[in-house]
Amino acid sequence: MEMPQVSTPGPLFPLLSTLLNCVEDGVLIYEIGSAPGGADPNMPGVANPNMPGVANPLWRLIGANQGIENIFGITAGEALHLNLQVLAPYGEHYDSKKVEIVKNAVISDGLNQNLTWMAVDNKDIPIPIELSIKTVVLDGTRCAVATVKKACEALVKDQTKKFEFIVNTSWEFMTLIDSNYTYEAVNDVYVKAHGRSIDDITGRSVEQVWGAELFYNVIKKHLDECFCGKAVNYRAWFNFHSLGRRCLDVTYYPYYGQKGRVTHAVVVSRDITKQKAAEDLLNETAKRLRKTVDGAITAIITMTEMRDPFTAGHQRRVAKLATLVAKHMGLDDFQIEGIHVAASVHDVGKICIPSELLSKPSALTSYEYDIVKTHVLAGVDILKNVDFPWPVTRTIAEHHERMDGSGYPYGLKEDQISTEGKILAVCEVIEAMASRKPYRDALGINRAIDEAIQNRGTLYDRRVVDICQKLFLSKKLNFE
Repeated sequence: MEMPQVSTPGPLFPLLSTLLNCVEDGVLIYEIGSAPGGADPNMPGVANPNMPGVANPLWRLIGANQGIENIFGITAGEALHLNLQVLAPYGEHYDSKKVEIVKNAVISDGLNQNLTWMAVDNKDIPIPIELSIKTVVLDGTRCAVATVKKACEALVKDQTKKFEFIVNTSWEFMTLIDSNYTYEAVNDVYVKAHGRSIDDITGRSVEQVWGAELFYNVIKKHLDECFCGKAVNYRAWFNFHSLGRRCLDVTYYPYYGQKGRVTHAVVVSRDITKQKAAEDLLNETAKRLRKTVDGAITAIITMTEMRDPFTAGHQRRVAKLATLVAKHMGLDDFQIEGIHVAASVHDVGKICIPSELLSKPSALTSYEYDIVKTHVLAGVDILKNVDFPWPVTRTIAEHHERMDGSGYPYGLKEDQISTEGKILAVCEVIEAMASRKPYRDALGINRAIDEAIQNRGTLYDRRVVDICQKLFLSKKLNFE
């Protein structure tokens, strides 16, 4: 047995050293002095500013017995360097109100103080203790004698019962795993799901409970992240003895010990098997619906181009260019998809235009041109009852609008035109000029780009034109 440690000599201390180890409880003896201007927290044997007895008066630990080792797992010699930290640890267990009680006990000479405290052992595990402090005079030195013992069994059981009540009332799986990947605590729901007893799980490693394959391929990497101080969330499938195969939403919360390192992972898991099945069904339904919508759009494109064979493929080519421009503008995927859909059917209203006008080999008269222009609102009318998740009908309505208000059908200007409408307007003009018409040959992509540049900011949006020019110069703009 290690002899008690005493740092200050005196006639009474040899006798005191012998008596200390005759006491079963832990005993700490502090010399009480004064420190003008406050104590230096970096000096060995000086209480930290967050601890009881700081500044004035100053506490210095001068003696500790074997009982301290039994309670805290530290030697009496090590205790001399801890001061009051074992009694008033930093962090979540620090209790400022009880610190004031201890200070008051020092100020009131001879006043005995009894209180219950939450301390930590050498493994950073919180433990409730009962603390009794009395000031005495030894060899002319004012001292404080602190008697420490673990809280009575009834108190510990009461606190434990409260925590168990909270944890075991939850329908979620709750477990505590230490840094060696070992289960230290589990709640009732978790035990029942495994079809085992608590003793069959606690004290066993995660690998033993779940198997090497699941542990190393799924669980361990997430636990390692948690032990590095990160809260981790993931979903995975687990096989339970009682529940069978279940999908869990798992969250690991790092638990920090008093030394500032993560000692445990607090695990909370929810059974989301039904939710996952519903999500899978919804995703599958969405895929089938998207396939149906794509088929309908393809049918509209085909039907439109059958009425206007000289512009066959026009909508597809415009959609290709508009999608490319939208990507280079940095639009999000949802908006890009909406632009693609709108561009793919922007001329659907042409099915309402007499075919002899669409295929007329000469230039249209002003009256005939006015009839052709009605295809815009005709397209809006055809698609207005389709519940697209994007502003498809608005984009179609704006694809012949111009920045200066000279377009049709509404004569909108600048910010009155949506981003989608601005993109489609430029791409539609470029493709139309680059392709063959019934009344003329193709003018070519160079001529189309020149037209867009000449009217940049007047008829067409500057940014869209600049991107089209950049795509053309980089050879990315083609309609093959």
